[in-house]
Amino acid sequence: MLPNRRWRLACITLTTLLCQSKSAQRRPDRTRGAVLFLHGWGGFNGHMEGALAHASGGKFRQSLEQMHVELIIPNAPNRTLPPPWGPNAPAWFDLTWPLTAYTPEATASAKQTFDEVLAPMLANLDERVGLENVVIGGFSMGGEMALQMLNYAPPNIAGIFSMSAYLQYDSQVWQALKSGIPRPPVWMAHGTADHAVRYRDAFSTYRRLFSEGVNVQFHPVSGMQHSINGEELAALVPWILQQIQREKGAPAEPAVLSAPPSNIATSGHDKSYVAPMPPTGRLPRRGRSSVLALSKQRRPEDFSFQR
Repeated sequence: MLPNRRWRLACITLTTLLCQSKSAQRRPDRTRGAVLFLHGWGGFNGHMEGALAHASGGKFRQSLEQMHVELIIPNAPNRTLPPPWGPNAPAWFDLTWPLTAYTPEATASAKQTFDEVLAPMLANLDERVGLENVVIGGFSMGGEMALQMLNYAPPNIAGIFSMSAYLQYDSQVWQALKSGIPRPPVWMAHGTADHAVRYRDAFSTYRRLFSEGVNVQFHPVSGMQHSINGEELAALVPWILQQIQREKGAPAEPAVLSAPPSNIATSGHDKSYVAPMPPTGRLPRRGRSSVLALSKQRRPEDFSFQR
């Protein structure tokens, strides 16, 4: 009698475990979307993570996670770059001096990075959450690489954002946009006091994207240098969530073309992370001060999002 009771208990236990296992397999993943955030020249994922946490008081990642949006910060491959950048630095594509929109685009190296690094990640995310729930963006060089997705990435990704970056005048993106294929919405932000990556080049990119029919928003951040601050991150999060929550096939909100500010302030922006610059060589005179200042005008606890 005792052995039979033990067998009965064992069968009940096994059945319970099997049911729990099947329930776990059926339980849907709560992740509703993902954000690929590309770091700038010479950075890495931990560096970008710290910059975002510093600028937002840790609330950027927290706000995304509360809405079940995963934040992914991939590493750029190391590249041998010419002076003044120095050899073997993390970079999404090759760089040439000077840093202006008139410099020829490094098309081959950007395409190589997409094929070897970003395309496999997008394929994985497509299986997990669907590309229509994936937003890709970045800061500085990472922002320009994100804008390249208008040419390389499938057009059904949820959106693209670019912070302190621009497209070259000869970029292949401009030719790709003439195909008539609908493109994802684009969000751009740039500091009006940025002398390392010129504000006017970013604004020119914005106007040209608008003229090509791209749904694009541009956010000038008054007085901000080549950095990330809480003001632009607080504006970025609702836009990200809006793109991920947007129904398939639903039209995006119309873009509003705004003129550059006539009066550029030099203070009053949020606590900022200032980007690193090349360790060798010399910057143009007008750009040196922009990489040395670290504004602390606003406390991290003042950082808030609108849902």
